[in-house]
Amino acid sequence: MNEHPELATALLAVAFSAVVLVTGQLYMEHRTTQEMRVTQQASVKEGVDLRRVSQVSPYMRSER
Repeated sequence: MNEHPELATALLAVAFSAVVLVTGQLYMEHRTTQEMRVTQQASVKEGVDLRRVSQVSPYMRSER
């Protein structure tokens, strides 16, 4: 049996696995920094905006 094709196939599999792992790591780092940048820039509002709730349109006001 010739061992060179088997060795070449094994090395190709190892190289492909290494490339996939490095690419995945770089992608995850990029996404994390992008999400952190967006979160810091966005003004996150929690809860209900009371100014909108308290402003009643003239149509909804009852005449007393």
